[in-house]
This record gives sequence, C-alpha cells and structure tokens, in this order.
Amino acid sequence: MNKIDYEEEPIWYCRSCLSMRILNSSGTDEDFTDDPTPCYCDDCGSTDIAVTGKYGIAEIEELRSKQSKFKK
Repeated sequence: MNKIDYEEEPIWYCRSCLSMRILNSSGTDEDFTDDPTPCYCDDCGSTDIAVTGKYGIAEIEELRSKQSKFKK
C-alpha cells in the first residue's frame, strides 16, 4: 500500500485573495477533471485562478505569509 502525501497535492487557489474556495461555471466545487479551468473564486469573485505546483498547501501558506507581511 502506498502512502499518499496530501501535502504535495496541487491545489486551485485565487491569486487575488488566496482563497481555496474555487467554483466552476456551474457553481460547484466538483472535481475539475472534466473542466480543468475553474471559473471563479467564491470569496471575492475573481477569475484570476492558479494551481499550486508540487508543494500544494505549503505554497499557499507561504504566499499568505508574504501577503500579510506586505499589508503591515
């Protein structure tokens, strides 16, 4: 049995607010396999969506850390 490291899974996120609540054009957060381009951020409405690389959640945490330092 292989252990899955979920910390390294790619994650869709909003570049504007760094939210991970991304919805597709039908308004659901279902798997984006059929439609690999999510449509918008449910928190701020932005369509500027990106996907993390190899380090998944760690990348978003780093971006949030940089964003909070910038706002101070």
